[in-house]
Amino acid sequence: MYLYSTARERQHPVSAALAAVLLALAVLLASCSREKEPVRIGLAINLSGDGGPAAEHIRDGARLGVETVNRHGGINGHPLELLVRDDRNDPDDILAVDQDLINRGVPVIMGHSISQNTLVAYPLVTGQNVLLFTAYTATSKLSNRDDLFFRTSVDTTIYGRAMAGLLHRAGITRISALLDLDNASFSEDYLRQIRKNYSGTVNRVTFHARKETDWNRISARLLKGDPQAVIMLANYRQTAIIAQKLRQAGATFPFYATLWDQSPCLIHIGGRAVEGIRILTFIAPEYDNDQYHHFARLLERRYLRQPTAKSMRGYEMVQILARAMRAVPYPPSAEAIKQQLLATTFTTLLGRVRFNRYGDVQRPLYLVTVRNGRFVQEQVLDPATATP
Repeated sequence: MYLYSTARERQHPVSAALAAVLLALAVLLASCSREKEPVRIGLAINLSGDGGPAAEHIRDGARLGVETVNRHGGINGHPLELLVRDDRNDPDDILAVDQDLINRGVPVIMGHSISQNTLVAYPLVTGQNVLLFTAYTATSKLSNRDDLFFRTSVDTTIYGRAMAGLLHRAGITRISALLDLDNASFSEDYLRQIRKNYSGTVNRVTFHARKETDWNRISARLLKGDPQAVIMLANYRQTAIIAQKLRQAGATFPFYATLWDQSPCLIHIGGRAVEGIRILTFIAPEYDNDQYHHFARLLERRYLRQPTAKSMRGYEMVQILARAMRAVPYPPSAEAIKQQLLATTFTTLLGRVRFNRYGDVQRPLYLVTVRNGRFVQEQVLDPATATP
C-alpha cells in the first residue's frame, strides 16, 4: 500500500508538467493557426473564349504579385491568397462569381476585364461593402464617384482628349471609327469623348463581337467617306482581322487603337497588316526600374513569358493592395483599405500612382507603334493637356 501510494505521488508532478506542456503547445498551435489565417482577395476576369488568352496574362501577373508579397512576409504575417474566378464574359456569370467571392469573405475583388463587365459587377460588389479594384476599366460612367470603386487605369475623358489632339496635329479631318457594342460602355464612351474635342467628320461603324460578323462588309463601311484614318475601338482579335481586310482593300491610311489592343496577340494574328498601328495607352512597352526588372525576371522564369500591358497591370494591382492592407488592422476591411489607398502615394513598376478622392488616377499617356513586330514607344503625352 505504501509503495503504491508513493508511486502515485511521484506520478502527479510528471502528469501535471505534461499537461502544462500540452496546454502550452495547444495555445501555441492555436496562436500560429490564427497568425497563418490567409487574407483572401478575388480576381474575376474573362478566361473563356476570345478574351481568354489575354486574360491569362492578367492572371499570371496577379499570381506573381501574390507570390512576391508572400515572400516578403505576406500581410503582416498572414499569407495573401488569390481566388481566381472566370466570369465567362456573361452578366449572369459575372454576378455569380462575384457573389461567390463575397461569400468567401474577400474585402477586395479585382475585376473585371472590360468596362461593360465592371459596370455589371459594380452595384453588387460595392453594395455589399466590398472594394471593386480594376486596372482594365476606362469608362467615364464610373468617374467622380465617392464609393468603393478604385482603378489604376485612366478614364475615357483623358483618352478622348488625347486622341483628338493626335488627330488634329496630324491634320486628319475625316475618320472612321469601329466600335464593338458588346463593350459599349467603353467604345461608345471613348468615341463620345473624342467628339467633344474633335471637329472633323466621324463615320461610326458598329458590330457585336459575340455575333457572327461579315468582316468584308464592315471593311467596306469603314472605307466610306474616304477616311484619312481608322480608330479601332475593339479588342485585339477584331482589330487584327479588320486591319487585314482594310489593307487587302488597298487602304494605306494610319490605324489608331486603344490599350484594349496592346497585346502580343494583336501582332501574332494581324501580322504585317498591323505594322504601324498607333496605340494610345498609359502603359509603356517597357520600363527601367528595379521593380519592373524583378517582375520581368520572375515572369520569364515562372511562365516563360515577356511582360505585357495586362500582366504588368495585374502585378501592380496586387502590389498596391498589399501595401494598403499592411497599413490597416487585421482583418482588412474594404473601408479601411479605401482610406489607405486615398492617403498613400504608390511607386510601382509602372511609375507613380496617386488616387484622387474618387479613386481615379492621372498617369502619363504613351503613343506606342507596332514596328517590326514589336511595340515601340513614340511619344509621351501629358494627360492634363494631351500634348507631348
